[in-house]
Amino acid sequence: SSSIPPPLRASLILSRHPLIRRTPSTLELTYHAHSSALRRAISNPVPENVYFSKGSLAHRRFQKAEYEREKEAFGAAIAGTPPAVGDIPPERPLEILERDHWAKLDAERGERSLERHPDQEIFCLIKEKESKKWEFPTRTLKENDSLHTAAEQITGVGGILDGQTMDTWLVTKKPVGLTQKDGQRTFYLRSHILGGEPKLSSSGPWSDLAWLNLSELEERLKAQGDEPLWDGVKAIFGVPKIPTSELGFDEASLEV
Repeated sequence: SSSIPPPLRASLILSRHPLIRRTPSTLELTYHAHSSALRRAISNPVPENVYFSKGSLAHRRFQKAEYEREKEAFGAAIAGTPPAVGDIPPERPLEILERDHWAKLDAERGERSLERHPDQEIFCLIKEKESKKWEFPTRTLKENDSLHTAAEQITGVGGILDGQTMDTWLVTKKPVGLTQKDGQRTFYLRSHILGGEPKLSSSGPWSDLAWLNLSELEERLKAQGDEPLWDGVKAIFGVPKIPTSELGFDEASLEV
């Protein structure tokens, strides 16, 4: 006799893109400075008479800024004599915020905050009340359901993440990964949050929600005994299935 296989499940990997550019490494900063100096050395001078009225405030500010750039790139000896620009009224100072400014303002929300790790991509996990385990938002397919419609219903109005309070974009209708456990097949689809934020219903089977970066995601899944799950999905995040140590080098050697 043939047994009926367990129904398929659609699991949504919902992420928030980085809000700011990550801090460049020393090598990247050095390379950028060298490239800028090289580009400046071989480029033609700016035709100032085309873009500025001679002696205007904008012209004098440009001359002063251009001299400072030459001095920084090639040194004072090559930059030559500073231009006679006279007194230049100061410009309105720019307000410089710390990289984690918004994260600090929203720190009281902890892992529920969408402002966490502004220079990294963060991913949504939800916690099931009964098992106390964290998992990606998942929905069991019903009859005539397709994978992408099931995934969209996760973030739809009345879904697990209540789409009434947020805007999301399903990257593709095709799954990007598959895991199997005891015959249960779970397909993974990628989605990005564009605005708003998800909210869990108090009457639903989930008790908490967290936004985690990649290292926190790995640690959270492994800590609750879901290492096979992590091994099954890590390739989706660009993590090699074969540890770099087995390839003859460590991960530190790959860092820029």
